[in-house]
Amino acid sequence: MDSQIIDPDSELAQTLQPLLEQEALLESFIEEAKQHRKFEDAKTLKANLSEIRAEIDRIVIAADSRSPPSKPTGKR
Repeated sequence: MDSQIIDPDSELAQTLQPLLEQEALLESFIEEAKQHRKFEDAKTLKANLSEIRAEIDRIVIAADSRSPPSKPTGKR
């Protein structure tokens, strides 16, 4: 996801919030698994993290395709 600003009260933000929380939790679980040398657990968690990030990207791309262009092109 790029660094675009999302209105925290928007439907998009409300949809993304639980996914972003899961993403942060998975990142911390991965670090913890690595510290405890539980590499199989870390591998599984990384796969889950990839799925969460793919879903986040899918939602953002879908929202971008529905939103009107931000600036008129001036062409007719």
